[in-house]
Amino acid sequence: MSCASGESQLIYIETSIASFYHETRAAGPFQTMREWTREWWDMARRRDELVTSLAVIAELEDAPEPKRTKALKLPEPLPLLQSVMRSEIPKGELNFPVPPLRCRP
Repeated sequence: MSCASGESQLIYIETSIASFYHETRAAGPFQTMREWTREWWDMARRRDELVTSLAVIAELEDAPEPKRTKALKLPEPLPLLQSVMRSEIPKGELNFPVPPLRCRP
């Protein structure tokens, strides 16, 4: 499913976004991915509803310095998704491990 033009999306920000945003490797492909990520982030944070989770924060805390400090600042203002135990989800309602896409006018 994709949203019509002008509608925002609920987007889960996982570890690779913060990691590539602060990529330090000098090889061309890594620098290209860093620029794409920064362009996407600048657009998405204005247009869409971004969320993350404590699992992402925990993974970023394992990154080496100085990348760790920078990467942890990127998702800092985002709302955290509440963790739910798999056993708390009614049988038959867990079809996909991530929230469905929601469009907003």
